[in-house]
Amino acid sequence: MENVLQQVSASDAGLAAAGLVLLFFGRKLFWLALAGLGFLLGLAIADQLLPAQSEGVRLGLALLCGVAGGFLAVLAQKLAIRLAGILGGGFAGFWLIGLWPPHDEPRMLVAVVVGAIVGALLAGLLFETALIIVSALAGASLFAQSSHLPDRFAPWAFLVLLCLGVIVQARGAAGHKAARNAP
Repeated sequence: MENVLQQVSASDAGLAAAGLVLLFFGRKLFWLALAGLGFLLGLAIADQLLPAQSEGVRLGLALLCGVAGGFLAVLAQKLAIRLAGILGGGFAGFWLIGLWPPHDEPRMLVAVVVGAIVGALLAGLLFETALIIVSALAGASLFAQSSHLPDRFAPWAFLVLLCLGVIVQARGAAGHKAARNAP
């Protein structure tokens, strides 16, 4: 049996690293995370909807989505907060629907739209908490996807990572608030 580490490509390692950064530090790196989520969602959609296009075209679309996410974050914070929810929720919906066949475009689009709507609502109502949850969702999705776990284990790994990410980021936020409110 081949070593599992030998099966993981460099891009998978990069995606896993990006997932861990989002999972544990997404709240602190919000603007960078927003650009990264835009890139990842653009790449996922381009790969699904434009498979016949060259890799350069698909990466270009993904880069455009990433730049758009970062630009909007700088110009309009409230819009960026909702956009973070849309992108994080959309990416999580895309990954989760991929675990269960059939893998057709209508199901994928519905999952992305539903995830995006839920993410946008969460982000608007509970920004700090939503930022922690959305970045942990995206990070857990990205890490679980890049780890190539068997389908029967992937949802469990996703849930464990999600919980860990939320706990770590929430503790960091609570510590930051306590330090800010100290006399």
